[in-house]
Amino acid sequence: MSDLLNRLGYLQTRRDRTPNLDLARDLVAREDMAGIREIAQNMHNDNKNIHGDCMNVMYEIAIIDPNLAAPYADDFIKFLKANITTWCAARSRPSQKLQK
Repeated sequence: MSDLLNRLGYLQTRRDRTPNLDLARDLVAREDMAGIREIAQNMHNDNKNIHGDCMNVMYEIAIIDPNLAAPYADDFIKFLKANITTWCAARSRPSQKLQK
């Protein structure tokens, strides 16, 4: 796995969105087109967890700076159309909080 993919929440065995949000913010701040391309390519990953995290990172990138995600919009939209129910359910799920 690349260093970039190792920053995904799933590969850090995290169940919250923080690693993916941090990765998206970092890629946008650095305007890292190679990194964004790698994330976009892994929206096709056979591992559904990596696929889902990459979808989430691309979603966050698009919110922050739509121009950086624009080259991958067609793929992103195809995935959303194919999985709209699953995606909406995942996005609406509240973050898990630590309880004492």
